[in-house]
Amino acid sequence: MQILQSYLDGKCEFDTKILEAINFLDHLLRETPSANLINIKRSYFARNTTKDRALLGGAVEAMKGVYQSIRAAQVLLSLLVKLVFANKFSSARLWWSTLTCLILRSGTSPRSCNLVTR
Repeated sequence: MQILQSYLDGKCEFDTKILEAINFLDHLLRETPSANLINIKRSYFARNTTKDRALLGGAVEAMKGVYQSIRAAQVLLSLLVKLVFANKFSSARLWWSTLTCLILRSGTSPRSCNLVTR
């Protein structure tokens, strides 16, 4: 980490050693969230909360989360945090997801079908 401090103090030029130190800090930053949240690349989403999720139909779910990374900017480090959205298939039974997709594809409203689920 001394090499990173030397770079930030303006005593050395940017090179692969500086990049390695920044990558290390970036991995360190992501360690705890990766263990507790759903991780998609550098974005994190809460588990099992309805507050930040919405079912879009057809077994597709929208989620709200955060993106974070450490970047080198001029002679300082910046922490980038932004709000992100992602879509994914929700966890559902395969037959129910297939049936829902077929109903939506046929143009029929899922509510107009009398489907019994158990």
